[in-house]
Amino acid sequence: AYLPDQFKLTIIGDGVDNNRLRRLVCSYGFSERITFLGALPLTSMIKILSQADLFAQISHHEGTPLSLLHAISLGIPSIASRVGGCSEVLQDQVDLLLDYNDPELIAAKILNISSLSVPAKLALSNSLRECYLSTYKNLAVQHTLDLAAHRLI
Repeated sequence: AYLPDQFKLTIIGDGVDNNRLRRLVCSYGFSERITFLGALPLTSMIKILSQADLFAQISHHEGTPLSLLHAISLGIPSIASRVGGCSEVLQDQVDLLLDYNDPELIAAKILNISSLSVPAKLALSNSLRECYLSTYKNLAVQHTLDLAAHRLI
């Protein structure tokens, strides 16, 4: 455990490693700190994601990281593995791209972002959004409209 006990993790989705991860969580005694929600409809996922203090897309492979795009468009400070589409999304934010197999560095980055002042977190979120908008101009407009519509549902 590289993070203090007050840190909680919510995992949304059902990947191929879901059962293995659940077993690991139980075997290490982290059941009180880690919640598995499984696959959710987009509206439910957006509601939960919008309450997050930080988003982490840590995986050993990734195509187009839609969850990361959702988090950034919602203004959530985010980190990701230096793989696949994550590298494209966070290309201007290289300090937020991490090696997926370095839990100490991931924890340190989470602690660093968590300790930022509110204005610094807002600046980080705005910087991520600007990067997102400049990279995915047309997609970003449609994506933001879709997210706004789902928030209203």
